[in-house]
Amino acid sequence: MRALLMVLPVVLMGCAAVTAPQPQGAALSDQVLTVNLSDGSRCTADWRASGGQGQLEGCAAPLSYQVSEVANPNILRKLWVQLVEALGADGIAPPMADVVLTAQDGQSWRYVSPPPVE
Repeated sequence: MRALLMVLPVVLMGCAAVTAPQPQGAALSDQVLTVNLSDGSRCTADWRASGGQGQLEGCAAPLSYQVSEVANPNILRKLWVQLVEALGADGIAPPMADVVLTAQDGQSWRYVSPPPVE
């Protein structure tokens, strides 16, 4: 019995250390939002069909998302997208957007797509 009482706090500390996986990055295609989590898993959502907000599918931890497209990107971006579309490669140029992910506890993460060049 004494051994059980000594082991119990260690087991409880181990359980407390297990946290839900957290987002490590987000990427947009023309239709799909893909989020990489800290445990190596991925979540997806058809953000375009859902109107830019909803729940991610296939996540170990429930996450909601909101995608806000940049309404008026700079002129170079507009020209690049028009060139890609003129070449018949619709959907190749990912949209410029802010992506906000929110966990059930209210914690949120913000990503920019495409990611800035470092």
